[in-house]
Amino acid sequence: MPPQSQVLVELTEGAVPGLLLKTNADGSSALVTYEQDGHVATSWVPVEKVRLLEA
Repeated sequence: MPPQSQVLVELTEGAVPGLLLKTNADGSSALVTYEQDGHVATSWVPVEKVRLLEA
């Protein structure tokens, strides 16, 4: 997935839309930003929990 892609992030409480900022060197984790409980959150998540948002 290219940086700045719109994605769905799988969280414990369900999938939320977000933005992929970058992946780590081995491609196993993605840095994503998303809204959670009315606040913007940015965190590293396993790439298995991130999928490209289809237009």
